Amino acid sequence: MAQQLAQKDNYNSSTYSNIDTKNAHSAIDLIYLSRQTNGNPNLEQEILKLFARQLLISHDRLQVCNSREDWVEVFNFIDASAQSVGASELSKAAAQTAQEENSFDTAQRATHLARLDKHIDQVNRFLADLINQH
Repeated sequence: MAQQLAQKDNYNSSTYSNIDTKNAHSAIDLIYLSRQTNGNPNLEQEILKLFARQLLISHDRLQVCNSREDWVEVFNFIDASAQSVGASELSKAAAQTAQEENSFDTAQRATHLARLDKHIDQVNRFLADLINQH
């Protein structure tokens, strides 16, 4: 098992040679994603494209949420989606917002959306760098 994981790490290192896949500040942990896809680069690309599209849709949904329940549902969805591709910072930010009681309050909403936007921008820049590499 350890040897298989090491091989996947080597796979990632060569596949994403211009991207720092082990940097703790990377928006997406590509090694984690590779493990989830058994090292299939086509599947990784497809998942990342779907994730990017879903982020846009979720962000748009947040702009029109009419209830705290809808607001929390979208943040929980972003949390789970981000977690599944290895976007841990985005996942943490979404989870934290979903758990905060007053996050839907008018006074707090803009602050939470700005924090989410910061993390989404980091993910999008990371994905753009990744796409430009291929």
